[in-house]
Amino acid sequence: MSELRIRRLVVEDDQGRPRAVIECGPSPDPPRGAPVHLRLLAVSGDPMIELRLDEDGEPLLSVGHPDRGAAVIVLRTEVQVWEGGNEVASFNAKSSA
Repeated sequence: MSELRIRRLVVEDDQGRPRAVIECGPSPDPPRGAPVHLRLLAVSGDPMIELRLDEDGEPLLSVGHPDRGAAVIVLRTEVQVWEGGNEVASFNAKSSA
């Protein structure tokens, strides 16, 4: 079985504009994992959907760009709503475990 190993993959449209990026960054703490990102980009190049796992494997999903207009950020135990760089609402879930 063949295997291809890369740290960053950029998918471009037929105009040469980046539209998706998958990357695994350098590990800031080698015993832990490296952060992983999947970004889907608007034609302008702004990230519109981002899925991220940090060094500990904690997920973050972002829809929209929190610094430019409306965005929703979903963490494992929290949902945040942003508008123009400001958090305008958040909802928390408390775990009983």
